[in-house]
Amino acid sequence: MDEYYLSRGTVRRAMLTLCNEGLIVMDGPGTRVRGQTVRSAVPLGGGEIHARLATEEERLQFGIDEGVPVLVVKRDGQDEEEIYPADQVQIQVEIEVRT
Repeated sequence: MDEYYLSRGTVRRAMLTLCNEGLIVMDGPGTRVRGQTVRSAVPLGGGEIHARLATEEERLQFGIDEGVPVLVVKRDGQDEEEIYPADQVQIQVEIEVRT
Protein backbone atom coordinates (compact mmCIF):
# COMPACT_ATOMS: atom_id res chain seq x y z
CA MET A 1 0.00 0.00 0.00
CA ASP A 2 2.75 2.41 0.95
CA GLU A 3 4.97 1.69 -2.03
CA TYR A 4 2.22 2.34 -4.62
CA TYR A 5 0.18 4.85 -2.57
CA LEU A 6 -2.93 2.65 -2.53
CA SER A 7 -5.77 2.62 -0.06
CA ARG A 8 -6.61 -0.43 2.00
CA GLY A 9 -9.90 -0.78 0.07
CA THR A 10 -8.11 -0.85 -3.29
CA VAL A 11 -5.75 -3.57 -2.11
CA ARG A 12 -8.63 -5.53 -0.61
CA ARG A 13 -10.58 -5.39 -3.91
CA ALA A 14 -7.49 -6.49 -5.83
CA MET A 15 -6.99 -9.42 -3.46
CA LEU A 16 -10.65 -10.45 -3.84
CA THR A 17 -10.31 -10.31 -7.62
CA LEU A 18 -7.24 -12.56 -7.49
CA CYS A 19 -9.09 -14.91 -5.15
CA ASN A 20 -12.16 -15.01 -7.42
CA GLU A 21 -9.90 -15.85 -10.36
CA GLY A 22 -8.44 -18.75 -8.40
CA LEU A 23 -4.91 -17.31 -8.34
CA ILE A 24 -4.64 -16.86 -4.58
CA VAL A 25 -6.21 -18.52 -1.54
CA MET A 26 -7.31 -16.43 1.42
CA ASP A 27 -7.65 -18.82 4.35
CA GLY A 28 -7.83 -17.51 7.88
CA PRO A 29 -5.31 -14.81 8.65
CA GLY A 30 -3.05 -15.59 5.68
CA THR A 31 -3.05 -15.31 1.92
CA ARG A 32 -1.03 -17.54 -0.37
CA VAL A 33 -0.56 -18.18 -4.07
CA ARG A 34 -2.63 -21.15 -5.15
CA GLY A 35 -0.51 -24.13 -6.08
CA GLN A 36 -0.82 -25.76 -9.46
CA THR A 37 -3.36 -28.55 -9.37
CA VAL A 38 -2.77 -32.00 -10.76
CA ARG A 39 -5.20 -32.82 -13.55
CA SER A 40 -6.87 -36.18 -13.98
CA ALA A 41 -7.23 -37.57 -17.47
CA VAL A 42 -10.73 -38.45 -18.65
CA PRO A 43 -10.63 -40.38 -21.94
CA LEU A 44 -12.59 -38.77 -24.77
CA GLY A 45 -11.57 -41.00 -27.61
CA GLY A 46 -10.09 -38.40 -29.88
CA GLY A 47 -8.52 -35.46 -28.07
CA GLU A 48 -8.32 -33.61 -24.80
CA ILE A 49 -10.11 -30.78 -23.03
CA HIS A 50 -8.94 -28.59 -20.17
CA ALA A 51 -10.22 -25.43 -18.54
CA ARG A 52 -8.31 -22.24 -17.77
CA LEU A 53 -9.08 -18.61 -17.08
CA ALA A 54 -9.82 -16.53 -20.17
CA THR A 55 -7.30 -13.99 -21.38
CA GLU A 56 -8.34 -10.36 -21.77
CA GLU A 57 -8.55 -10.88 -25.54
CA GLU A 58 -10.78 -13.95 -25.10
CA ARG A 59 -13.05 -12.11 -22.65
CA LEU A 60 -13.57 -9.39 -25.26
CA GLN A 61 -14.02 -11.88 -28.11
CA PHE A 62 -16.65 -13.94 -26.28
CA GLY A 63 -18.19 -11.14 -24.23
CA ILE A 64 -17.56 -12.93 -20.94
CA ASP A 65 -16.86 -11.50 -17.50
CA GLU A 66 -13.60 -11.67 -15.62
CA GLY A 67 -13.27 -14.98 -13.80
CA VAL A 68 -15.24 -17.01 -16.37
CA PRO A 69 -13.10 -19.93 -17.55
CA VAL A 70 -12.70 -21.15 -21.09
CA LEU A 71 -12.51 -24.72 -22.31
CA VAL A 72 -9.54 -25.54 -24.51
CA VAL A 73 -10.22 -28.41 -26.91
CA LYS A 74 -7.35 -30.15 -28.69
CA ARG A 75 -8.53 -32.73 -31.18
CA ASP A 76 -6.33 -35.61 -32.29
CA GLY A 77 -4.69 -34.89 -35.61
CA GLN A 78 -5.18 -31.11 -35.41
CA ASP A 79 -2.54 -28.56 -34.49
CA GLU A 80 -4.85 -25.72 -33.48
CA GLU A 81 -6.70 -25.56 -30.19
CA GLU A 82 -10.35 -24.54 -30.09
CA ILE A 83 -11.40 -22.14 -27.32
CA TYR A 84 -14.96 -22.02 -25.92
CA PRO A 85 -16.43 -19.97 -23.04
CA ALA A 86 -17.25 -22.53 -20.33
CA ASP A 87 -20.48 -20.83 -19.30
CA GLN A 88 -21.90 -20.91 -22.85
CA VAL A 89 -21.16 -24.42 -24.12
CA GLN A 90 -21.71 -28.02 -23.24
CA ILE A 91 -19.19 -30.56 -24.50
CA GLN A 92 -20.76 -33.64 -26.02
CA VAL A 93 -18.72 -36.73 -26.64
CA GLU A 94 -19.83 -39.23 -29.23
CA ILE A 95 -18.88 -42.76 -28.37
CA GLU A 96 -18.76 -45.37 -31.06
CA VAL A 97 -19.93 -48.74 -29.81
CA ARG A 98 -18.35 -51.70 -31.59
CA THR A 99 -19.90 -55.13 -31.40
